[in-house]
Amino acid sequence: MRTRPARSGPSPVATTTLPAGGRFDRFVSVVKPDGVGYGAFISALLKISGREGVTRNNRAALFAVDSKGELRRILRTGDLVESAGPGSPRKSVRSFVALAAAPGSIGAARGYSTEGRVNALVTFPDRTQAVLSIQVP
Repeated sequence: MRTRPARSGPSPVATTTLPAGGRFDRFVSVVKPDGVGYGAFISALLKISGREGVTRNNRAALFAVDSKGELRRILRTGDLVESAGPGSPRKSVRSFVALAAAPGSIGAARGYSTEGRVNALVTFPDRTQAVLSIQVP
């Protein structure tokens, strides 16, 4: 018995332009919190593209589906963020870790809530670090 594929052609993930530019290259972590009101959190690498302004140094990004069901970019390497809370000096994000599994726990991401909040450990070019707690609208 022959079956037809559910869809053919290029992946919609690779061909859809994302908020603030870029296209997904690889997913690092994807989680869907329990509860209603918010969608998935996605940690991903973007496809390098000079035309879309994505370089080796700014391709890591964190996305969230907001309470209206829209995909939003909430953090990306190269973004300027307040390094120690409101009113503090803004620094460029060199790298970040978000939605990581606990050691010894396969596939169990942590650092997010059912109320649309996600935490990220951010490293700046001067090698200082901060934990950002980002609320998704």
